[in-house]
Amino acid sequence: MSDPMNSLTGLMAVVLSLSMPVVMLLIILKYRARGEERRQALYLEALRQGKSIDLAALQPDGQRRWANFRTGIVLAMLGLGLLVCGMIENERDWMAAACLPMFTGLGFLITFWMQSRAQRAAAARTAAVHDA
Repeated sequence: MSDPMNSLTGLMAVVLSLSMPVVMLLIILKYRARGEERRQALYLEALRQGKSIDLAALQPDGQRRWANFRTGIVLAMLGLGLLVCGMIENERDWMAAACLPMFTGLGFLITFWMQSRAQRAAAARTAAVHDA
């Protein structure tokens, strides 16, 4: 007969390992929502006092763009590391698992590149309008 503690330990390991990404995502979303609430409260208070607000400051696009860059780099390097480990160990499973974070990271990097390009084009259009 198998020891019930061993099967309970295995079950707990599986449940905890699968639930940790969900818990981490919920924590991240909670802190982002809290920061957004604080930012909105600050803008609302400034409006109540009659101060003008820079509309560009309402959208933290620059921060999000660089967050996309950082996330893309981390995920691409994680995928690359898994790929190298798979090549060293000659494990096809590791190499297949490397594709998900690597291509997700590349997607974040492409998003960063496209946002940067769009921002430069918008800045060039704004400069052309002011020069005319």
